[in-house]
Amino acid sequence: MNGAMNGTLFINISNHPSAGWSEEQREAAIALATARDDDGEIIAEGKIVDIPFPSVDPAARWQQVYKLAQKLREQIFSVINENVPAEVRNNPEYPPVTIHLMGEQSLCWILPHLLPFRFVVSTTERVVVDGRPQFKFVRFRRLPYADEELSPTSPFRLWH
Repeated sequence: MNGAMNGTLFINISNHPSAGWSEEQREAAIALATARDDDGEIIAEGKIVDIPFPSVDPAARWQQVYKLAQKLREQIFSVINENVPAEVRNNPEYPPVTIHLMGEQSLCWILPHLLPFRFVVSTTERVVVDGRPQFKFVRFRRLPYADEELSPTSPFRLWH
């Protein structure tokens, strides 16, 4: 492809809109969503899109949470179709999306099993400033794909 095009996404599914993130966290998100060729040249520039994390009824049974995850899955595909050109969506070398997922644990466990995309969580360091706790972004940590083996010797690909 000649030149860079818009297309790859970093979808933030949390109760913390990206507009309130530090510049460091926004830059890290864009870097994860930017596709590069083997020479490091940008092929598709990343973009952040926010989807509010849905409310999960604490009394819900797992089947209800599963249905909520399916609705969220459809919302994710709508966002992808609206924001990612077909030539990027259909290119297996450049996955069209990284999903940042932070919220209620059962929904966070189910959703990655419904989608073939890269999922990440944000890590923070708790610091106290003027007697008040604050959380400083450290990095994004990739979650394993649903079918990846997890063991101390597994080939789980680590990156930050």
